[in-house]
Amino acid sequence: VIIFNLNYMIYKEMRETESQKREDHLNTIVLTFILMTITTFIVVTNIITAILWWRRSWTISRVTIKTSRGY
Repeated sequence: VIIFNLNYMIYKEMRETESQKREDHLNTIVLTFILMTITTFIVVTNIITAILWWRRSWTISRVTIKTSRGY
């Protein structure tokens, strides 16, 4: 029901704004690109941080195992 009503609202809005089809979409494209860049940066930095944290904890656990065995 919600999807059907949403489709109807979009259809109704498109019919009302048919005269505005030729408007400039440069602002939308620029804003979308900026948001994509920010999102990509956040995702990549979080992945790199997670990998570095994992390597650090793995190295610390290896050192702990070696020292507990008396090597």
